[in-house]
Formats: sequence, structure tokens, C-alpha cells
Amino acid sequence: MSAILEMEVTDADLAAMFGMTTRWVRDRAGDGTIARIGRNRYALGDSVQALIAYQTGGDVGEEINKARLRKLNADAARAEHALDVERRKYVLVDDVERAWGHLTMGLQRNLMNVPGRAVLQLLRETDEATWKQKLKAEIVSALEQNKADIFNMTKEDFYDGQDDEIAGD
Repeated sequence: MSAILEMEVTDADLAAMFGMTTRWVRDRAGDGTIARIGRNRYALGDSVQALIAYQTGGDVGEEINKARLRKLNADAARAEHALDVERRKYVLVDDVERAWGHLTMGLQRNLMNVPGRAVLQLLRETDEATWKQKLKAEIVSALEQNKADIFNMTKEDFYDGQDDEIAGD
């Protein structure tokens, strides 16, 4: 048995054993995976063991394992993200836009009501400072109302199926 392992073979012999090209065998000799014992001569036993180690482990095997690990990590991250979306840990852009639409419509409505509420207070007012103070108080009241509307929003206000009547929809 040891006589077989000590046999000398050519790159063509090794290529035929491993189903590769002679160029591949010479490249493995060039990168030090297998050792030449002469011009186009290799020790069969040492070369076979080295090439098997190269194909099953070595740098290529490590790269394949790293790639598999990256793929597993990416798949796990996608699955976690899908679960988080399902659990509504993220809000979709459309839902945020809808909520902002509600907020800005509320602000617009509250501010547009200021003249109607302020007109009676300001109708006969002649003092500029008092006039400004009353108008400012009405604007602050409108903003406070909008602030209250914001704090009264619930999670459901951000999701589909909730009061979809936004201007422009």
C-alpha cells in the first residue's frame, strides 16, 4: 500500500483523478497546495491528501462556509424584520403620511377658525396692544387644540383602515 502512495504521477494523472484540468493542478502547485518533486512530477500520496484537504477545507472551504453564514444571517435578519413588521414595530411611510395629513388638516382647521372666534372680541377693540393680545390668545388656543389632538392620537391612527378621508386622497 505504501508503494502506491510513494508513486510519482504527472499533472495529467492528478487532473484525471480529481476531474479537473491540468492547468488547475499546476495552479495548485504554484500556490503551494501540492509540492512538485520534479518537472511535472508529484508524489501521489502527498498530492492526493493535500488536494483533498484543499477541496474540503482550505481557503475555498472557509470562504464557502463564510458565505453560507452570511446568507443564514441575512435570512435571519429578514425573518426578524418580517416579524417586527407583523408586530407593527415599524410604521409604513404611507401610514405616516396619512397621520401627518390628519395633523396638518387639524392645524389648518383650527387656525382657519381663529378669525371667526376672534372677530367678536376684536370688532370694537381700538387699543392695538389689546387687539394683538386677544388675537395672539386665539392663535395660541388653536395651537393648543392641535397639540391636544396630537396627544389623543392612538397607534391605530397610523395604520390603514382608519379614517382615510384626507384631502387629496
